[in-house]
Amino acid sequence: HAAGARIILIDVLYSDFGVTNPEGDAQLAHSIEKAGSVILPIVTEGRGADIKDGERLPIPEVAMAARNLGHIFLPIDSDGIVRRVFLKAGFKKPHWSILPLVAMESEGIAPEELPGNRVQHTDTATSWIGDYEVMIPFSGPKGTFKTVSAVDVLKNEFEQDLFINSTVFFGLTATGLGDAVPTPILGLDQPIPGVEVHANIYNALRNGTMIRSIGPALNYVIVAFAIALLLGVYSKLRPRWGFLNTVLLALLPVLVSFMLYRLAGIWFAPL
Repeated sequence: HAAGARIILIDVLYSDFGVTNPEGDAQLAHSIEKAGSVILPIVTEGRGADIKDGERLPIPEVAMAARNLGHIFLPIDSDGIVRRVFLKAGFKKPHWSILPLVAMESEGIAPEELPGNRVQHTDTATSWIGDYEVMIPFSGPKGTFKTVSAVDVLKNEFEQDLFINSTVFFGLTATGLGDAVPTPILGLDQPIPGVEVHANIYNALRNGTMIRSIGPALNYVIVAFAIALLLGVYSKLRPRWGFLNTVLLALLPVLVSFMLYRLAGIWFAPL
């Protein structure tokens, strides 16, 4: 904050009281309140609909000192990859914005209409509920964004204009700390720290490049049309052209997927 940061997003959980140094909680809360620009995460335990124990806020004095709170839940797909998020989510109803969106709301630059697919839910839901589902357009592998060590900051060993009027994401990036997730970039080989995933989300929201899934209904329509076209052409062509026809029409859904992604920011998965 002293170096000029505009917004500070902390992807570290402060949900337990200090035991060996209780005074540290008060000192942390004082520093957060003094900065006036700190956004903190809430805690969820479990995956998807298995989150049934609610949500835990930071300890009261720290939560009261923060500028705002947001969720950091990153759903993992069946193949173990994190490729999508819910911009709004919460226990029983989606009342929390995701941390990067909270930053934009605090800066007054949040989009008037949120991107993403709406998710139907009932008022009697008893688990974690997500809404405004989007796909993350990752900017690159781990280390894509400018990073500086917290130790270097404490020692004042950094570019003096680095933080001026900037949005800073503070979190764990060291290997082995358990806060890294596999992504479509390099899969299981090089997971990306959660704090960098949120930086990617923030970057996409700022640039308006967030990806929206086409949805299962329209997905089936496109595939059914491609198959009908394939069979229709088969009935008109001579057999010797059958193989060429198969290759060309098999590439058609791939071409459609590429064009929708590049031109409209829509994800269509033919498989």
